[in-house]
Amino acid sequence: MRRNTAFTIIFIFVLLIASLGCKKELSDVNFSPANWPEGELEKYKELNKTFNEPAPYVAGEKGMIVGTTGSLACRAGLEALKQGGSAADAAMTTAMTQICLAAGSWVSYAGIMTMIYYDAKADKVHYMFAGYNTVQGETDPQSIPKEGEASGRTALVPGFLAGVQAAHDRFGKVAFSQLFEPAIYFAENGIEVDSMHVAMMGFRKKNLSRLPETKKIFTKEDGEFYKKGDILKQLALAQTLRNVAAQGSDYIYRGEWAQKFVDAVQADGGKMTLKDLKDYSVVWAEPLKSTYKDFEVYTVNAPSIGGVNTIEALNLMEVSKLSEKGHYTESSHALFTFTQTAGLPFLLHGYYGVNPQTLFPDISSDPKSRVTKEHANRIWKKIQTSDWPTVKEDLMDALMKAYGAQATEDKSDVEPKHSDAIVAVDQYGNVAAVCHSINCTAWGTTGIFVDGISIPDSASSQQQLIEEVGSGMPLPDPTNPLLIFKDGKPFLASSSVGADLHFCTLQNLYNVLDFGMDPKKSVETVNFHLFSTDLRKRSVTKGDFSEEIIEEVKKLGEELQIVTAQVARGFLGYWVGIRIDPETRKLEGGVSKQINGLVLGY
Repeated sequence: MRRNTAFTIIFIFVLLIASLGCKKELSDVNFSPANWPEGELEKYKELNKTFNEPAPYVAGEKGMIVGTTGSLACRAGLEALKQGGSAADAAMTTAMTQICLAAGSWVSYAGIMTMIYYDAKADKVHYMFAGYNTVQGETDPQSIPKEGEASGRTALVPGFLAGVQAAHDRFGKVAFSQLFEPAIYFAENGIEVDSMHVAMMGFRKKNLSRLPETKKIFTKEDGEFYKKGDILKQLALAQTLRNVAAQGSDYIYRGEWAQKFVDAVQADGGKMTLKDLKDYSVVWAEPLKSTYKDFEVYTVNAPSIGGVNTIEALNLMEVSKLSEKGHYTESSHALFTFTQTAGLPFLLHGYYGVNPQTLFPDISSDPKSRVTKEHANRIWKKIQTSDWPTVKEDLMDALMKAYGAQATEDKSDVEPKHSDAIVAVDQYGNVAAVCHSINCTAWGTTGIFVDGISIPDSASSQQQLIEEVGSGMPLPDPTNPLLIFKDGKPFLASSSVGADLHFCTLQNLYNVLDFGMDPKKSVETVNFHLFSTDLRKRSVTKGDFSEEIIEEVKKLGEELQIVTAQVARGFLGYWVGIRIDPETRKLEGGVSKQINGLVLGY
């Protein structure tokens, strides 16, 4: 017995040493660009300044990362993968670097994040919601000032850094602090101001000049705003990130930064308190699961609404036999059917305040019903009835009334909208699909920064939704990262951003799942748009579709508005995806070309 006991003790000791050795190996890694191979930093700095160029075809065998913006951020994510990090480690590293490169403009450390994650070891898909919470003391949300008026009441309780912590705690393979190294490097050493930064600073010059702390970030010693080619350093941000890396997200929700954040928003009339931050918690829930033909679909569930919209649309695409009508770029019947089915869920259940029961009294608006095949069949039958054109016209009238007015203004100068998307696959077989956002436009209009972190005015356009969910509650968002399985194995991971994220996602899924395109070919295939300068109409960019197809679609009952590429930029969607061969595990990625994202694999 003693001999067996001694053997057991020795065996456990050996396992412990081996375990410690493994952890030491991963704790020795370093993702900082200062340690990248010679020439890599310069190469990706140049790529980071390149916009509106298609990314080259990339295939990988072990791992892959793709992001909508920030070639440098994507390279940081690749470094995480190569040095043994998980898909979660790579996605979080990329996301935090994207925010630094954006100078907190279209994404923020005080923003939100959703993630769908496949844990290969457990063979299980997880859903993480790190969205906004409403403010507990906000009892009259309809009086929250609209965009343009500087008010602390427009700030919401952020979820992003809590999400980074939660994702790492559950799925990370490297030390938490290592995820911050690239973002800290670029904050301390500076980023080169490019044309996008200049355009956005020009657009928000008044707001960024309102408070001394903010103005100090974006102006030089002579008081002039940084110009293209200048180096913008974010030293206060670097110190904040170091504090979070060392102390965890508690520094943001319970520490020194939390008090400064509350003080800043209260100084501008906000009602947020330390209790709002202390009470914040990330939501882990079962993903929403459905099928599309022979594929299994996993996407975000409540509190997000994007998953319901996506599955409802996929069911409509399936029941309408859309793919049998040909590809939408070549078939007027396919394009017409697509415009009738794909956009309906988003238009009915988006942020427009339209009650679908008034238009479809016999069709449930309950999310659990909306994701069923039976629900899709009922809607499809309604679309095929003779009174559908009248019902659709009533829908458009309701949308116009809810939205306020005809959207004729060209808003193409503000891009990208307010988000970033990331997909990562690691050497262990784990897959992450992520979206993070500020859900407002370019810093928002308050110009509040707290120790280098931008504070969005995300409540300024969501008063109705805040009233519906109540005080101190998670705030739904339309993000839609997802995973597609084929024969029980991951086949496609995707995420999207932009005003047209819903349509953009569906068209890329259609290309890959129904027509066998790889993600690169898919993103290079022209899209039609859910939005236009007239909310009554769907739109296409001039030259993307033949005049013959557009005229045929009109005869079938859908008049498509033709817009210029410049106008279309105001309501585009941007998609990222990685296709995984279930047999060979070959990885192929794609990213929309309009910004400066990248696909990288090894």
